[in-house]
Amino acid sequence: MEKRLKHFELKETKNYNQFKFYLENRPVDKKKVKKLKESIKEKGLKQAISVKHKDGLCYITDGQHRFTALSELGYFIVFVVDYDLEYSSEDIVTINSNRSNTQGKDYIHFYATRGYIEYVKLQELYDKYPKVKRTLINEYFIRSKKPKSPTFKISEDINTGNIVIDYAQGETLLSWTNSIVSSNNQNDLFQTKFARAIRFIYYNNQNFKIKRFCKKIRTTVIPIENNEYKIIANIKETYNKNLRSNEMYLS
Repeated sequence: MEKRLKHFELKETKNYNQFKFYLENRPVDKKKVKKLKESIKEKGLKQAISVKHKDGLCYITDGQHRFTALSELGYFIVFVVDYDLEYSSEDIVTINSNRSNTQGKDYIHFYATRGYIEYVKLQELYDKYPKVKRTLINEYFIRSKKPKSPTFKISEDINTGNIVIDYAQGETLLSWTNSIVSSNNQNDLFQTKFARAIRFIYYNNQNFKIKRFCKKIRTTVIPIENNEYKIIANIKETYNKNLRSNEMYLS
């Protein structure tokens, strides 16, 4: 299988001299830098600097005020190297004006390009798990704002730049799915409906034991319904079957 090319890389350094501004960049506003310094000291850096490599240097495509604030504070420069060439800083205009036709992958790429740290983490996860569908990576690793609703779609958070990556959640859910598939060879579980169902179990049933569940499904197929609630019901029915009163029970 051909190795997937790296799109973004998150780095940090105190070597301020390796950064350069494009000549066409707007002049640095000292008042804005002062406000940024106060914000960074109080809340930390929320959005990394975006750069392109050129002639061994890092040219800042977005974030010259953040760079100036960080360097004046003596802090590490947290920056994203963008290895893709087809996106420009003007893409947000197109994205916002054609919102109905824009796909989630375009928002993810755009926000990563602009240095949104959580989106860079998501791109790195795509590179880490090249055989897993990106839609599943999204469902596994992006923290849900509505954990009580298995049908909650994360696309709105993706499109508005508000995702939060949860590595513990993602690694657990991916491991669960792989364990279940290994137990009964049910390959049709690699889909978003099932990912949302087990994410609901993860959030709302802390007593769930994946080893116990896998033992019960060695000769059992989990019906993949059109509704996530039905998939959850099937999981619970299988898990709770033949349990004694003193054993764990999924509510």
